Amino acid sequence: TEGRVHPLSSERPATAFSLSPDGRSVAYSSNRGIFVTDLEGGAARALVPDGWGPAWSRDGGRIAFLVSAGPDVHARHYHIEAIDPAGGNRQRLTAQPGYYRSLTWSP
Repeated sequence: TEGRVHPLSSERPATAFSLSPDGRSVAYSSNRGIFVTDLEGGAARALVPDGWGPAWSRDGGRIAFLVSAGPDVHARHYHIEAIDPAGGNRQRLTAQPGYYRSLTWSP
């Protein structure tokens, strides 16, 4: 409803928000992974338990994210992976880990 504020998530903390190209959904990170929420009032659904920093593709068909390359999730050595917004077809996009941050898609 216009003019009313609704909480997007009960996750604490919720960070690294990425709005879908059609403006209907948002992907975000929390301590428990990446979630996707329908902005029309849908419940948050877990997308991946081990990723953060989501970025929607320009066509809305994929979400890229970072995954720790080793057991120390704070080492800042990551791989880039992508998944369908429904949670299928998860793929690693990088052959070697690196210091990736703030993902964006190019045309």
